[in-house]
Amino acid sequence: MCKLFDLIFCVNSDCLFLQFNVLLLLSTFTIVHCTIIYHKKIFDRPVSCPRLFKSLITCECAHDNENRIGIDCGSRPIQQLPRSWRTITHVYRNKTSELQQQQQQTVDFYSHSNINTFTQSVVYLNLSNTNISSLKSDEFHGLYHLQVLSIENTPLNEIRAHSFRHLTQLDVLRIERNLNLIELNAYSLSDLHNTRLISLTANGIRIIHSEAFRNTHFINKLDLSDNPLEIIESYAFTGLMTIDTLILCSAASIKCKIKSIEPLAFFGFNQCSNLSIVGLTTPIEPQSFSYMIKIKTIDLSNGHVTKIRQYAFDHSEDIGEINLSNSFVKHIEPGAFNIVVNFTSLNLRANLIRHLSRDVFENITAQIIDLNDNPIQCDCSFKWFLKSTTLIQASYLLPDTCAGPDGPNIGLRDEFKY
Repeated sequence: MCKLFDLIFCVNSDCLFLQFNVLLLLSTFTIVHCTIIYHKKIFDRPVSCPRLFKSLITCECAHDNENRIGIDCGSRPIQQLPRSWRTITHVYRNKTSELQQQQQQTVDFYSHSNINTFTQSVVYLNLSNTNISSLKSDEFHGLYHLQVLSIENTPLNEIRAHSFRHLTQLDVLRIERNLNLIELNAYSLSDLHNTRLISLTANGIRIIHSEAFRNTHFINKLDLSDNPLEIIESYAFTGLMTIDTLILCSAASIKCKIKSIEPLAFFGFNQCSNLSIVGLTTPIEPQSFSYMIKIKTIDLSNGHVTKIRQYAFDHSEDIGEINLSNSFVKHIEPGAFNIVVNFTSLNLRANLIRHLSRDVFENITAQIIDLNDNPIQCDCSFKWFLKSTTLIQASYLLPDTCAGPDGPNIGLRDEFKY
């Protein structure tokens, strides 16, 4: 009997293909063959996992024709990883004869001579559906060439500071569906560089603490969607630099449950193509998005924001678009977008904005401000807007009509010349 399990990871149209081809003997259900295909590399030559790694005794190891090794511990009852992936000596406390100890040490010394060769050849490690509950600091130190690490559907409840330090070749990190993982502590996801995908989806994460991602750089995609996120602490993303896409809540999420984005949560967040918090259902507080640099798109659309407080986005630089469309925005406090430098587009389409208050809009430096599909009122507060010469440089997209004392269908475009 032969069973085939396929798993495909796609990152920006570049797919990582993992295939587990397991041949089972019906009489004993003993695994006699394991094939792992990772990114067109085939691990079809079984090799014994080093017996010194007692915690891996039930795992399957295999290597390819270039001696790269994959370790599959999926669905095994392991509770912890080796105390060290770089063990050189062992301490023996059993009461055996001196001769037996010498013989045992000779065997183990021979095994140790190949340990570093083995660990530095490991490029794939699967810990999904195991009993791993905690990752200690430097947990994977020694697996210098590890490229794919998967920890899914486990009782994992703690990731300690610097757990992933030294994984300089890591390409894909998946920590998913671990419902006991309720917080990301300081430095828990730090020290990762040039990793294409960090997927933290569908865990139980409620709090992201300060500096959780410190010194993590050059990430293609960091996905935190489908977590019951409630609190993002100040400086949570400080030190996270040069990332293509950061997703906290996506359009596909059931509901964005974030209750609090604390002041300076994104302080120093630098160079991101797309920051997605779609479906946010809480007012944007002062300095929640302050001091960010070079962000192409901040997507806060399709939520229930209602209010944008003073200084919410101040001192951010080189912002492409802030998208707040369809977010029930009704009130914008003066200075909410002040001191946003090199600001291209502010999308406020399809909200509940009624008044174009001078102290709110006059100082917004965006090149394009989209106010279409808002119930704009043609009252006295609108006169400054029609007469202002300071707005000529900005392109305002406005509804065709507005409501006022003379009726609901006054033609805005007849009054305002773009």
